[in-house]
Amino acid sequence: MKCPSCKSKIDEKQAREKADSEKRVRCPECQVWLKEDPKASQLLNIGFFTWLAGTAGKGMIDGTPDVMMLLNIPVLVGLVMMAIWFVRGKWITA
Repeated sequence: MKCPSCKSKIDEKQAREKADSEKRVRCPECQVWLKEDPKASQLLNIGFFTWLAGTAGKGMIDGTPDVMMLLNIPVLVGLVMMAIWFVRGKWITA
């Protein structure tokens, strides 16, 4: 990952601090604290729970093929949302 302020590369194993249930990382070059973008974290959570609801629904309901196909929609939407977070997730200055 790259620091948004100085563009230097930060190793994933850098010292982390937990405060207010947020992960924070300190850039070794410019000493700026970074945190995950809250909107990206919300996208991940919504995507995960959408995927979970669709998967649990498919496991619990023994319905017609039409119902099972409809339950594929939340599963796919949740997977797409999590993929967007994975590709576009950013760190911002804390």
